[in-house]
Amino acid sequence: MEQLKDYVRERSKKLEATLVSLQQQMERRFDQRLKDQIGNFGIWQANFTQVNSGRQQVLEDKIGENYTTAATICAQARANFFPSPSFSA
Repeated sequence: MEQLKDYVRERSKKLEATLVSLQQQMERRFDQRLKDQIGNFGIWQANFTQVNSGRQQVLEDKIGENYTTAATICAQARANFFPSPSFSA
């Protein structure tokens, strides 16, 4: 009976050591995956920021073009509806 208790005790110690080892491996894998995801997020965020910046620049350029076009149309309309008085003698 004592021999069986010793065997169970030794087996329990080995299983506990194996469990601890497997848990550490899982934690290292998780940590590595987390680092990879965070690194990938940083890359994604940089790309996203660059795309948004480009989109904003395109919008600003379009707004400027539309403003210029609107100003030209207004100037033409003013010239057509309110012609400059001609000073002829």
